[in-house]
Order: sequence, then structure tokens, then C-alpha cells
Amino acid sequence: MEKYKVLITALIISFLENRDKDSLITALEEIESELIEENPDVENGGLWLRFTKDDPMATTIVNIQNDLLFPHMPNHRFRIKSFELVKELNQLEVNFS
Repeated sequence: MEKYKVLITALIISFLENRDKDSLITALEEIESELIEENPDVENGGLWLRFTKDDPMATTIVNIQNDLLFPHMPNHRFRIKSFELVKELNQLEVNFS
């Protein structure tokens, strides 16, 4: 999963710089598709992330997409902060199950 951690970290940092939500979501979906192909034995598997080592959440692509929909909402600010922590702390955890 290390290669995905590096790739997704770069995608998150790029998003913080350009705020291109659609490109981020598309790239995450492509990674998830690749993981599905690599893990055919995992039934209904999906990509999920933890943004720091203390993050209790299992954040999916749909969660990210929904959180970024409305910039004036608290969930949007929360997601941006979690992305900033990825950049600052480099503790992103990438999972597929």
C-alpha cells in the first residue's frame, strides 16, 4: 500500500494547491479500480483512508466527495483540515477492504 500512500498524498497536496475536486475524485476512483483488480478475492472491497495515526474514521471516496461539495459547510472545512494534516504530518493510511 506504500505506493498508494505516496500517490494519494501527492493527490491531496495537489488538491490543496488547485482545489480541483473533480480531478481528485477521478484519480481516487482510478486507484480504487486498480485495487479491486489487484484484490479479486475481496468481495465488495473499497478504498478507505485515515488521515493521521489517531484518526478513528474510515473515510471513503464518497465521504470525501460529499464533504467537498459545499465550501461553506463545516464538513468541507473539516476535510480541508484533514488534508492539511496529511501534508504536515505525512501519516496517511491507505486501506482496501
